[in-house]
Amino acid sequence: MSQEDPSLALLLALLDQAYDHRSWHGPNLLGSLRGVSWKRALERPGPQRHCIWEIVLHCAYWKYVALRKLPPV
Repeated sequence: MSQEDPSLALLLALLDQAYDHRSWHGPNLLGSLRGVSWKRALERPGPQRHCIWEIVLHCAYWKYVALRKLPPV
């Protein structure tokens, strides 16, 4: 694609910001996870509740799905 669609570029930038770039909304996902050990990430906060590890996998999977749906840049 020789000319990048501005709305696509914005969508990609916002998707990146949420995960590992400087964000307008506060800590991004990687920043929120800084200092969390793997043991802590696997602890469930209560019955029928998701642990940090499951939430991170959920985020990673849906970022992958979203990027696969977008046209190549």
